[in-house]
Formats: sequence, C-alpha cells, structure tokens
Amino acid sequence: MNRTTIGASGGNGVHATAKFDAVVIGAGVAELYQLYPLREFGPHVRAIDAALGVGGTRYWNRYPGARVDSEGYVYPYILSESLYKGWSRSEKCLSQPEIERWLNYVADELDLRKDIQFGMTVQSAHFNEAAERSVVAINKCPSG
Repeated sequence: MNRTTIGASGGNGVHATAKFDAVVIGAGVAELYQLYPLREFGPHVRAIDAALGVGGTRYWNRYPGARVDSEGYVYPYILSESLYKGWSRSEKCLSQPEIERWLNYVADELDLRKDIQFGMTVQSAHFNEAAERSVVAINKCPSG
C-alpha cells in the first residue's frame, strides 16, 4: 500500500511531516464511517478537519430548527453492535443537537478522536509518482 505524507507548517515557520497509511478529509458522517475500517489496512490513519469537533455539516449548521431530512435509522453505522445497544434516537428526523450528540457518541465509542486532527485545513494534496506517495500539506485554522 502506498503511504501518504502529511506536512504541517506552524505559525513559527516550523515544518513537520508524518507518514500515514490513509488520510480522510473531514470528520462528518461519511468520514467517521471511513475512518474506523481504515484502521484495518494500517495502524497509521488520520482524519483532518477544520472544525474543533466531529460532525462535519452537523457541526457547523446550528441554526434554529436545523435537522436531517432523513429518518434517523439511515445514520446508524454497521460497524459495531455496541453502537446500537448504547443509543436510542428520540425522534424520526434527528435535530442538529441530537445528530451531533450521536456523532460524538460514535467517535467516543469507537475511539476515533485519537486519529483526527482538528482545527486544520488541507492546503494542497498531490501524488508524487517518483516517491509513490501522496503528499498532503495542512495548515492550522485561525480558530483552531
């Protein structure tokens, strides 16, 4: 498997790199679903998200009345039986606060936070053919 190199520049001019088996951009519904099984392909996986917490769109969209337009059963993940046993939804179409609580619950139950780098944005990404590796440059968000 080709690996991915992530380079991060700090505000003090320091440049750091790390090598990963897989990189996921974002920490929303689909990205959390991807992150968990990717651990089976290699021990070094990372998700990068500009937000300071999980949720993707559900993290940012907090306006009054925000909710999903699908019944709550479409969001449960087929990853772990314990996720189903430890959570029950309170309504048919989940409100933003409840879907955000669900995604935080998933992140905690599956121990995903250790593989997520919050408060970072992707500056660039490209495949280096000579090195046979993807190179991803990230930056710290001003709010991160």
